[in-house]
Amino acid sequence: MSVRCFGLILVCLLSAHAVLARVGGDFLKSYKEAKKHYFSSDYTAAKAILAPLIAAKEKNDITPYALFYYALSAYYNGEPDLAEATFITIVEEYPDWEQREELWYWLGQLGFEAGDYRVGLDRLAGITDRTLEVPVEQMKMYFLQQLDDLFFLKTLLKQYPKDRVIARVLFDKMALQPLISRDFDLLDTLAHDFHFCVEKQDVLKEAISSQKVSYNVGVFLPFFVDEVDYEEESSNLFVIELYQGIKAAVAELADRGIRINLFAYDTKKDPVTTAGLLAQEKVRGMDLIIGPLYADTIPLVTEFARANQINLFNPLSENTDVVGDNPFAFLFKSSLETQAKRAAEFTLRNSGRELCVGIIYGTSKADAVQAYAYKQHVEYNMGKEVAFMVSLTPEEAQTSLNAQRKGSKDVVDAMQEEIGATKLLSLDGLTHVYVASKDELIVASLLSNVETLKYPVCVIGHEAWLRQSSLTFDQLKKLDLCFVSPNYIDYEKKDIHEFRERLYEYFAQYPTTYTCVGYEMMLFLGHMLHQHGVYFQKHWDKQLYPGTLFEGVAYGMHHDNQYVPIVKFQKDRFVICNKEMLHDPRT
Repeated sequence: MSVRCFGLILVCLLSAHAVLARVGGDFLKSYKEAKKHYFSSDYTAAKAILAPLIAAKEKNDITPYALFYYALSAYYNGEPDLAEATFITIVEEYPDWEQREELWYWLGQLGFEAGDYRVGLDRLAGITDRTLEVPVEQMKMYFLQQLDDLFFLKTLLKQYPKDRVIARVLFDKMALQPLISRDFDLLDTLAHDFHFCVEKQDVLKEAISSQKVSYNVGVFLPFFVDEVDYEEESSNLFVIELYQGIKAAVAELADRGIRINLFAYDTKKDPVTTAGLLAQEKVRGMDLIIGPLYADTIPLVTEFARANQINLFNPLSENTDVVGDNPFAFLFKSSLETQAKRAAEFTLRNSGRELCVGIIYGTSKADAVQAYAYKQHVEYNMGKEVAFMVSLTPEEAQTSLNAQRKGSKDVVDAMQEEIGATKLLSLDGLTHVYVASKDELIVASLLSNVETLKYPVCVIGHEAWLRQSSLTFDQLKKLDLCFVSPNYIDYEKKDIHEFRERLYEYFAQYPTTYTCVGYEMMLFLGHMLHQHGVYFQKHWDKQLYPGTLFEGVAYGMHHDNQYVPIVKFQKDRFVICNKEMLHDPRT
């Protein structure tokens, strides 16, 4: 940066020559001596000589130049605060100085170096001198490229919507994100508004999505076929239930003339076993892979899918790390980030008064991911910070709940001080509270607190609460509770009753949630293969595919399901309260 700034100093020097002739005597002699020290990098000596010149009561034409070199000497001497104060003095005392825009250039740089990007941009925004246009762009590019916080870059662009440098840096950084985290809609907007194009390798550009008479689907799940005891409760039965749903869908697809050949591979949750399965030649001939489920085996299979260009769908994960930047990997479910974003959109669109939002979350990584994704989306669109954000342990939630039940003000105050979560116990004035936690103690504490409020507050939680004893039927009816429900099934639909009957005919048992997931996923993927061939994602736009059991599936350019219902209890049944938003997967 110093090379570019030195170029600006030369401009200042040329301007100074015009006034030197009007200044004589000791002042001019000292000024010239100070410059010699400055250009020999003896900044302390330069400052010492310039100090009495700029402090003199009588000012002359060279005084602002003396101040300027004093500020530069302070800057290069490692005194940024003094440099900034001196530059501001010139701005305030010599508003018509012909080199004032160079002052704003330096003040902009000082703002950036202090980490205050808004101040830096504000100071540069007023520069109109065309000769400084390139140095200003170079400065902004240099500092903005050091930012890794994409949310902050988006916020800066919202504040400076026509700033091409901010847009360029944001565009480039988003284009390098893992596929599942990429904001394709914003990329499209920036590309259109600023005429950007991104150079990237489209691995599917030349791929032909061939259609076949039948399709081979490899299912990599930890079946443990030699160990499952069907007579006793087994922690592994959910895998069997998931696979039963897949088989039921394959049978139904066959009835519709769509042939799917299933190949089941037992990973046993073991990477060595999984690697052995992947080494089999016939696995390379799969048209689609489903699974696996566990962390030790997921990287092996996803990398195999990438290397052999086979689409892979994880049926149960909500973790974006499963996909990463693999163009062939997808989540059948919505990621945690997508669920939080839908909750934020619901908050923003469903408030009849000025929003005042609080966030409560647990201590797990999943809770934090959702809380911060919700926070960023709400703050970006509100243009202000959320009222509070509190992380609670179950023990703190229990302490808070005890305080509420005892009711004494002294006890409550003591409990507040003990857990350091005063804001949790004062929700008055909030319009919405987003709770990124499934912990029963946190849920119970929150709901108990909400019941004491004089004014209603909309609480957005998770459908898992409905399976907990901490939520009572009375609370469900009385409070304004909404639930993020990626697994929502309307049990009044005819399709669910027909599916239950068919499954009972096949397996002599009724479906669980896992059975429904396996069935819905395979039914959807089977139809995609039949309609579009092995690379069906090439034909996805922003289309919504209505579900048979669940509400629907939408991907577009995303790698997780963008369709996330939010439900609430009304008139003795659950209804979707964000249905109008669900029909636009771009939101």
